[in-house]
Amino acid sequence: MQNAECRMLIPPPLNPLPQGEGRLEEHSGEEGAISIPSPLRGEGQGGGGQWLTSTETGFTLIEVIVSLVLAGIVGAIAVMGVVSIVKGYVFTKINSKTAHKGQTAMVRIVKELNFISSVTTGTGTSITFQAYKNGTAGSHSISWTGTANDPLILDGDILTDRVSNFALSYRDTYNSAPQTIWTSTRKVIEFTLTIQGADNVNSSFTGRVVPRNL
Repeated sequence: MQNAECRMLIPPPLNPLPQGEGRLEEHSGEEGAISIPSPLRGEGQGGGGQWLTSTETGFTLIEVIVSLVLAGIVGAIAVMGVVSIVKGYVFTKINSKTAHKGQTAMVRIVKELNFISSVTTGTGTSITFQAYKNGTAGSHSISWTGTANDPLILDGDILTDRVSNFALSYRDTYNSAPQTIWTSTRKVIEFTLTIQGADNVNSSFTGRVVPRNL
């Protein structure tokens, strides 16, 4: 029997990479980029291989946190601005109503005092008088208790509320010195009405009347 001979064909090895290649090297290009030598070479060992460069960038954790903080600050400022605008609107609206209420009360007081025919009593915060209305004489009064925020009363009814001050004074002539007590020589009645509005802001109104029938 003859011995059989077995042979195995071993393919020749691929061209090895030149010494120094096959490891990561820092590329001299864009900062932070990493150069990776390609295992595919189109030329011989003389060089000229292909290089893969990673240039992808992203946000760091610190950048994300700073962005969130800035967004929160901007949002808080925006909210405070909206709140301030709303408060300003409410403040203006309430004080506008206060001014209108004060002017309405002043018109009514002037109308009442113009028709005085005689004064029964007059002090710094109240006056009782006789006046003709619709051809009929009658007794009428305007008074305030002197306590802040109490209403101003006309003939037992509330003329206006939230009154901070109501002051009456009487003069013998239009430009004479004011007095707080009525006497028969007085011819001019002066009054000041102060009403409290929003945020405790007061609106003051002053009038002076020379009754036509005194």
